[in-house]
Amino acid sequence: MKLHLIFQNDDSGQIAEVTPAPNARLTDEHGAAESDEQFLRRIAKIVVPPGVSWRIVGAHQLPASRRIFRDAWRESGSGDIVVDMHVARRFVLNGVRNARNEKLEETDGEKSRLDEIGTPAQRERHAEYRQALRDFPKVIESQISVIRSPQELADHPIVWPNGATTSVYDLKACGEVLVYAKKMESAKRKIS
Repeated sequence: MKLHLIFQNDDSGQIAEVTPAPNARLTDEHGAAESDEQFLRRIAKIVVPPGVSWRIVGAHQLPASRRIFRDAWRESGSGDIVVDMHVARRFVLNGVRNARNEKLEETDGEKSRLDEIGTPAQRERHAEYRQALRDFPKVIESQISVIRSPQELADHPIVWPNGATTSVYDLKACGEVLVYAKKMESAKRKIS
């Protein structure tokens, strides 16, 4: 059974998780490597802030949608680790807004070009598309507000005004990499 160290990361209620790396074990004088549990207990002394409670859990005790809504994990009143759907929906909306902003920037050049040499019909179509992009987060918010499970939210297709489809996984990729990099940088400072 794969073990994980979990603890509340900050006042937001976010749950931090540490998974044993395969080659990070200390060995004794006989060459025997420490167990996952020994490793996690040792690491807890390094990464868990003073006064914060922590525990070791099996992989089966963590939400099934392990990675995509990892930053939305919270501890329920019964001690289970669950995905806070309000937070998960907010992550999706933030991803949609970021992608939408990029799409609006991409259309700026076309707007300028059409202002100079486009026909009134072309300018009107382009203005309608840009307005649809501006309104798009509200469209997605109404769609995902009724979704009740993390898996259903993860599987929900994001269909843009131009008909292109993006998955929720694609929306979150950049944000998760940045969050992971910040966490690793913080952990390295604590160990050094």
